[in-house]
Amino acid sequence: MHSIKHEWLEAAVVGPYYIGTDDAGVEEYYDYVAERINGNIILYNFPDRTGFDLSANVILQLLKKHKNIIGLKDTFGAPSHTRTLIGRIKPEYPEFRIYSGYDDNFAHVVSSGGDGCIAALSNVFPKLCSEWVDAVEHGNMGRTMEIQQTIDALMDFYAISTPFMPAMKYGLSVIGIPFPLTCKRPALEVTEGQKQMVNGMLKEIISKIQK
Repeated sequence: MHSIKHEWLEAAVVGPYYIGTDDAGVEEYYDYVAERINGNIILYNFPDRTGFDLSANVILQLLKKHKNIIGLKDTFGAPSHTRTLIGRIKPEYPEFRIYSGYDDNFAHVVSSGGDGCIAALSNVFPKLCSEWVDAVEHGNMGRTMEIQQTIDALMDFYAISTPFMPAMKYGLSVIGIPFPLTCKRPALEVTEGQKQMVNGMLKEIISKIQK
């Protein structure tokens, strides 16, 4: 790896994967990265993919050393995990942004003192997600719960293709954002059957929004 500093405004950086390491190794890895990025960093905790859980202790140590580490995307199924990180980190670093990585945990994370969610569904359903943010910010619990139930159902979108990116790319093309449907291996291009499933979800959600 070269020591040339890259100028990025903001980068989500996942931890090292495949080769196992301990907290000291994870901390050193992020030290190395943070010192070589001219821009802000969002730590990306995804234990299902990396094989380790980025601990609150490591995050706190990193925040003492690197002002360009400004947030965390916590992709962990149980919202209690993100809530625990909020309770450990926010009292000392209230400006540090903590996001859910799972769309359906958004409302829970915000109500627990977090900052929201970095959600892939917002690419294909931007209006719905924007309305959800607005409902939460204005304390409209009725609308918040209504959209929560819709988002819960839309989580099936991630199961249309494995990985979900082929279906997501097709969904973007349907809503008017020209996107090539080709994918990097081992992901395969979306099939006709998968296209029909995406079309069905988009049609259903559009009809709900227009009511």
